[in-house]
Amino acid sequence: MNKFKRIAFGLVTGLAGALLTVSIASASTNQDQNNNDDNVQDTITRQVSHMSWRQKISQMIVGANLSNNPSQAAKEVRRYQLGGVLLNGNITRDKRLDYSMQRASHNSLLIGTDQEGGEVSRLSYNPSRYPSPRAAYRRGGWRGITKAYSYSAWKLRKLGINWNYAPDADVATSGYMNQYQRSFGKGPKMTAKYISYAVPAIQHQHVAATLKHFPGYGNANKDTDFASVISNRSIAYLKRNDFLPFKAGINKDVDSVMITNIILNKVQRGVPATLSRKDISLLRNDLHFNGVIVTDSLDAKSISSYAYRHHVSPAFLAMKAGNDMIMTSGSRKYTPQLTWAVKHGKLSKKQINASVRRILTMKAKLGLNY
Repeated sequence: MNKFKRIAFGLVTGLAGALLTVSIASASTNQDQNNNDDNVQDTITRQVSHMSWRQKISQMIVGANLSNNPSQAAKEVRRYQLGGVLLNGNITRDKRLDYSMQRASHNSLLIGTDQEGGEVSRLSYNPSRYPSPRAAYRRGGWRGITKAYSYSAWKLRKLGINWNYAPDADVATSGYMNQYQRSFGKGPKMTAKYISYAVPAIQHQHVAATLKHFPGYGNANKDTDFASVISNRSIAYLKRNDFLPFKAGINKDVDSVMITNIILNKVQRGVPATLSRKDISLLRNDLHFNGVIVTDSLDAKSISSYAYRHHVSPAFLAMKAGNDMIMTSGSRKYTPQLTWAVKHGKLSKKQINASVRRILTMKAKLGLNY
């Protein structure tokens, strides 16, 4: 073998050895990760098996409207051991509140807020400080989207907040959503691309991201907080258009999805999506989402008016429909009501256990005790 052949042979042999070493190390790392995931799931399964039905139901409730009274908020968390809380208004003053609530929780607490940017910004009343998705894109393209969401998520985490009800995955080009700059304002493909940048930017800061409002708010010209909203988009239309951003987020392992309070007549006539098993089945079965499903506010006018007309409990219907967590200010009323329902076979125990496992899995991913 001449000199050059020996050198070439040595380089190839060395490269092959290096690649083999990397391959073995990668396989070892993946195995370690799989073992760790299995250990986490084993621990969660054991914990769920030791929880009472009241404790499980409490984990499925996100307490709303607690942030105005810090001592009362901590007291509510301690008494009902809520799974999460929603903070509204300017949350930058609430750092002590966040940590006092966290200390009051036995199973750790998901502390959430709507930090979308622009008009819906809980970190500042000045929209320019935390730009809307459109403004961030105009200023810096996809890099601008990543920068904006990374910074706001970092800020949230610093305040003790671990769950962001963003990004908005609605495909809207006009109407209410467009008016308040909440959506990306482009077509389904561009909105899907935006979501694929926004979700990792949030979650890399150890804050859970939330796609909303499934199956899609669209161009609705009313706000479900104040009125019932009806959409007649077909399921085929939803799959071609509104589902694309949700698929993009699910492909990026988004932690949670929020269900809309809109009535989608072609999915389940007359029933708000939040209370509709058919709407939630689209998310589980068609889009294969395995994370946490959370309702939009059950205090919204669209939900309360439906419940009043049909003489039903919105919390009960929301859980029966398959939501993992319900967002409500009625934890005092609904905790005993839902506990009674599951004990007496009105709610599926198997479904409740699966929801609690998803919640505790998300908490574990965020580094919370579980």
